[in-house]
Parts: sequence; structure tokens; C-alpha cells
Amino acid sequence: MNKLKTKALLLSAKVASRILSNFVFVISFFISSFALSGTITVNSGGTIKGIGTIAGDVIVKDGGTLETGQSPGCLAIDNLDYSDGGALTAEIGGSTACSEYDQLQVTGTVTLGSSLNLSTYNSYLLNGGERYTLLTNDGVDPVSGIFTG
Repeated sequence: MNKLKTKALLLSAKVASRILSNFVFVISFFISSFALSGTITVNSGGTIKGIGTIAGDVIVKDGGTLETGQSPGCLAIDNLDYSDGGALTAEIGGSTACSEYDQLQVTGTVTLGSSLNLSTYNSYLLNGGERYTLLTNDGVDPVSGIFTG
């Protein structure tokens, strides 16, 4: 994706972020200086997928999906709210965060209550005893709830 298309995608993301319903919306950040800001609510049927930074809160409603990475990658956000359901989707293709498996990096509060959908790629086989940190928190703000499935 060239720089012009990336800028257009980000501008579209700002407009559409408040009405994410009945379609899949993909946000991909290819240039590190770009970031999306403001509160984003993902409604039923909506999806946010990508790498980069969302300088704001992400609220995922029942039926909405947040997909970290881009086979693989990291997505950084401020606060995460799954209290109304929704799903977190991540891929695992190795044991190194951001380069071999997806990771969601949260610097604010985390409220879980979502389902967790995991898949492997590149024929990766999960081995017993390995640990994958799919969601990180800065340790200053509270983390509450659990993944429901």
C-alpha cells in the first residue's frame, strides 16, 4: 500500500470508527508515524484488524471483533473494554511476540468478557508448556474479567 492510500485509509478509519456495523473494516498501519486516535466502538458485525497504535479507547460490543496483528503483529491501544462481549482474535506461528504471534498492548484499563479465538499459521504446531502473551498491560491500571470462550 502506498503512502497516499494509507493516508486515505486512516482518514476513512476516523470517519467510520463510530459506525462500525454490518461490515468489516480493516485498519492497517504501515507507516510508524501514523496513528488513529479517539474512542472506537466496534459494533456487532464490525471488525478492526491491524498493527500500529490507536491512541484512544477501544470498546468491543457483542458480535464485534478486534483482530491484532497482520500475520503476525502488535496493536497498541489505551483502554480496552470487552464488558459487552465481542471477540479477540489472534494468530500464533511461533514463540516471539509481534514477529511470530499477535499481541495486543494496552496501556490503560482492561475489562474482559469476550471470547478468545486463536488460530495457527504457516503450519505451526503448538507445543505443550509454551506460553504466549497475547495481551499485555502496563501494570499500573486494573485488569478485570476473563475470556469467556
